Amino acid sequence: MRNALLTLSAFVACLSLVGAEDAIPIQLERPFKSGDAYVVSGSAVSIQMQKVTSEGKDQESEATYRRMVFEGRVEVQAVTPEGNAEKATCTIEKCLLAEAEGQEPKETLPKGMKLIVTRSDAGVALSIDGGGEIPPAAHDLIELFLPVHDQRTDGNNDLIYGTTQPRKTGESWQIDTTRAAAALGKAMRGIPIDPAKIQGMTVVKGVEEAGGIRCAEILAELSVTDIPVGGPPNFQVVKGEVRATLSGRFPVDVALRPLDRKASMRFEGSFSGKGPDGKPVVIDTMFDQVQEVTYTPAK
Repeated sequence: MRNALLTLSAFVACLSLVGAEDAIPIQLERPFKSGDAYVVSGSAVSIQMQKVTSEGKDQESEATYRRMVFEGRVEVQAVTPEGNAEKATCTIEKCLLAEAEGQEPKETLPKGMKLIVTRSDAGVALSIDGGGEIPPAAHDLIELFLPVHDQRTDGNNDLIYGTTQPRKTGESWQIDTTRAAAALGKAMRGIPIDPAKIQGMTVVKGVEEAGGIRCAEILAELSVTDIPVGGPPNFQVVKGEVRATLSGRFPVDVALRPLDRKASMRFEGSFSGKGPDGKPVVIDTMFDQVQEVTYTPAK
């Protein structure tokens, strides 16, 4: 009987420990310091499609596909008071690009080439140290791997997706739809976004040890409907929707940078009107972008 009581006591003690997990601080933005250096590696895929249909028959369609595999050493040289990178360099270890689905990515910029990225009120400038041209098909994908995000103009992820309250595994909260609308509207070149059309949630999926670092696994999701995106003249908007996700492993020690990050965004639009021959026409558009990145301290 005594052994049974001891076993029951131990079981109850374990249950109390499970329920007593400490709430952890949630911080998605990690300010840079001048001199910070790290290795970034990962991949990004961008797909754009457009299809024209008349009387139920496909009239024309076009699609572009790009996939980049990237690795490089980033060194931050100047920062704003908020910790945004104003200037950084990236020495390429690998920069491969495929422009057709199923195609093996090929070198588009050579190993050892140094890129310079600067951020100002005018926007982002990306150049090659010593001169040269970055292939247009690679330019915007390369930017996805570099520290070009500016929370002053691009939106502060902590204010949009985060919370000021420490949270436990499984806890979730609503995103700030007003700030999300402002950031998304700017990203879509000034299109007004109604906060009431936005739904979004952030959740702590779990806490884990990775390389001796205690991390929170965080997932944020956002969806927007009824976006008044512009279409061809005299065409009506039938559909304008965005779905986006942001996830990653964020060290509980907020002085450390995220270990990895995955971001996705998909836009779908549809417009109806009449073609030159007066027949009903439907134009469907789609943009889909997915990025997966890992960050490791530079040696």
